[in-house]
Amino acid sequence: MTTLLAIWATTTTAQADDPQYRELTLVDGRVLVAEILSTEAQGLRVQMPQGRAVVSFELLQDMVPTDAAAYADQPEWLVWVQVPEAYQEQVETLLDEMPGIDGALAGYGGGASADMTAQIVNCNADVECIAAASAGTPWKWIITGSDTPFGELELFARTNADVGVRASSVTLEGTSRDDFWFAIHDLLRLERPLLGAPSAVEQVAPPPEVPVADERRVVALSFVPVPGLPSLAQKDPVGFGVAMGIVVPSTALWIGAVGETGQSSAEFLALSAAGFYAATVLTNQVLGLRSLRRRKAMVTVVPTEQGTATMTVGASF
Repeated sequence: MTTLLAIWATTTTAQADDPQYRELTLVDGRVLVAEILSTEAQGLRVQMPQGRAVVSFELLQDMVPTDAAAYADQPEWLVWVQVPEAYQEQVETLLDEMPGIDGALAGYGGGASADMTAQIVNCNADVECIAAASAGTPWKWIITGSDTPFGELELFARTNADVGVRASSVTLEGTSRDDFWFAIHDLLRLERPLLGAPSAVEQVAPPPEVPVADERRVVALSFVPVPGLPSLAQKDPVGFGVAMGIVVPSTALWIGAVGETGQSSAEFLALSAAGFYAATVLTNQVLGLRSLRRRKAMVTVVPTEQGTATMTVGASF
């Protein structure tokens, strides 16, 4: 009782200083550095890099003040995982996405010798057997799993330092990312997060590299005053059609823009031809490269204050 009163007095007196960091030594030998959030009836509610948890007073052996640097520098939790092969990668991936977790190992490291590893393998995913076989190594979490006779997946977890404490278990209702995400937090004795598992990141393949020789050919063909010729040469009728659809109306816009400036007929024809050629060259280059990489093209014609116009043709690559 004296120890509990001392713990309560320490946390209560220090509540004015926010945050309060403490090094917690548990009866099984684990040492955790946590931020004290509150004192609950059943124990201390704490924040750790891995998440929030309630540490029972019965587990506390000692508690001393520390600081944010010690909190940030504390070792990550090592986790050994051995679940049915169909779920192994799923569990490892989610553990990798949790802060303060090291490993998610299908194999065994963290101080396990070759002989010890052989003993662990012979345990056949029995979490109590693995904990006993690895008792002489630094503390770590062990997660195992097996299929039940009813076709469900049951997961077990404990540390190799929990003296006399049997593993906790969770029977999953499903095998989605969220099901595993919440189950892992339960097994590691962490509060469930408010949100489900982080979204899986889809790997987007980069666009294929285009040989320099092909790009040079596109540039050379683009100067031929035939809209869409580079795309047509690459057997891309869509690119050819898009080029025609860009050059014709953009030329019309150009003619309309320069026609408002009052040039002579010769000047008007020269500017119109120049606009058509410029639109063709720009469009052929952009659409020709688009045919190589299949990207969408855009065209813009804007009259200027000087009585001419500017034309922009572009595509994202």
